[in-house]
Formats: sequence, C-alpha cells, structure tokens
Amino acid sequence: MFSIDLKKMEVIENIDWYGEGFEKVEDKRPSALYSAAYTTDGSHILAGGTSPNEVRIFRNNEDGSGHKVVSSISDLNAA
Repeated sequence: MFSIDLKKMEVIENIDWYGEGFEKVEDKRPSALYSAAYTTDGSHILAGGTSPNEVRIFRNNEDGSGHKVVSSISDLNAA
C-alpha cells in the first residue's frame, strides 16, 4: 500500500501491508485495495480489499516512524 501526494503525484511512503507480527501466509498475496481512509483524528488508516477479502488498521506514528499494522480482519465472505 502506498501513501501518495495527489498534488505532486508522488509516492510519499510505501506502507507494509503485513507489518510486524502479521506474517504473510505463503499462498496469499496482499489484498487488492478497494478503499482506504484516515480516521477523523488522523491517528489511523483503515484499508480494505479483496483477494483475499480483508481489512487492516494502521497506526499513523507521529514520531515519523511510519505506519504500523495494529489490527486485521481476514477471510471475510466478500470485499
């Protein structure tokens, strides 16, 4: 997943879909994202997609250390 500056059309950050503590399952690839949004206070990003159908929550670290996965819901019936 990427964080993109839409005015400059540049990638700001490559956000690791798996993150620390969320290991990649060999037969699964990262989700094809349908949507992503910041929470109203800007502290987290919610992202979801298909193939596999899952949702991940990332914490937006204010110390500049990037985004970290804090929660995940996988194997949903649909995107």
